[in-house]
Amino acid sequence: MPRILFIILSNHYMKVLYRISADLLVFLHFIWIIFMLWGFGKTVIALLSKNKGFLYNITVRTVHLAGILFVAFFILIDRPCPVTIWEINLRVFSGISSYTGSFIIHYLEKLVYPEVPAWVVNIPSVIIGAASFFLYLIFPPFKRRR
Repeated sequence: MPRILFIILSNHYMKVLYRISADLLVFLHFIWIIFMLWGFGKTVIALLSKNKGFLYNITVRTVHLAGILFVAFFILIDRPCPVTIWEINLRVFSGISSYTGSFIIHYLEKLVYPEVPAWVVNIPSVIIGAASFFLYLIFPPFKRRR
């Protein structure tokens, strides 16, 4: 009898772990989207201002470029983002497929997965990806010469 109870409790805890993982993944996805928008905005602002310091930040600009090209690639091949698939699978494994009470996650999901036509997200994403790529080529983030 105790072994059956252990299996039942293990299954319950695994579902809870999957749900927590899905919620955490939505939060990280949201932070990543903010980083992609912030990086592009910061690059444009640095180009337009006298302070060009951000343009020489090789780490941030390279991570940003890789991330936005990753996003643009999946849009161009008409495939969903792997993070989205991962989050959906975690929700399925948890036994929960929709909003069930986690207030913050419910609204974060609305920001990460807006209910708008795909082109409203896809076209700006590809444009930002292309612009980031060309800005990286035109203003490479190498150390300034003194």
